[in-house]
Amino acid sequence: MRKLLLLYITLFCLTKANAQVYYKFLNNSSWCQSTNSGFGIPISYFLYNQSNDTIINNLTYTKIIVTAGWKHFFIREDTIAKKVYIKDSLNTPDVVLYDFNLNIGDTLLGQHGWGLGHKLILKTIDTVTTLIGQRKRFNLSDSSGNYAYSTIESIGSIDDPF
Repeated sequence: MRKLLLLYITLFCLTKANAQVYYKFLNNSSWCQSTNSGFGIPISYFLYNQSNDTIINNLTYTKIIVTAGWKHFFIREDTIAKKVYIKDSLNTPDVVLYDFNLNIGDTLLGQHGWGLGHKLILKTIDTVTTLIGQRKRFNLSDSSGNYAYSTIESIGSIDDPF
């Protein structure tokens, strides 16, 4: 009985030691994105501000307001499933924006950026150092290899968080 208890405690401790920490995506009050396509075109700035929580169909969403309120949308994070959902308006269905629980070889339908509308395959997972610490980076591409797409846990896409 004692050996069984010792084995159980050892397995429990090993499981806890190997459990991976998940860093929430919705942990900011705002995001800033700047873009420049070159050719003398000025830099465009987009500010995303996290607003009040909103209940839609018994689920809690965070309202995201874009650049001085000209546009808004809703984000919901499932921290257990490690997924972030986006909803353009109250009447549209959720779509998966990020899935930070993917394994190499898993697929995801791209919902923004260069990956929009493409079936993306997770090619590699590595770790990057950010201003907020070490984070997992998910590197995806479509089957042709033409659309490369990376997301960083708790930060989002390297091109645009939304």
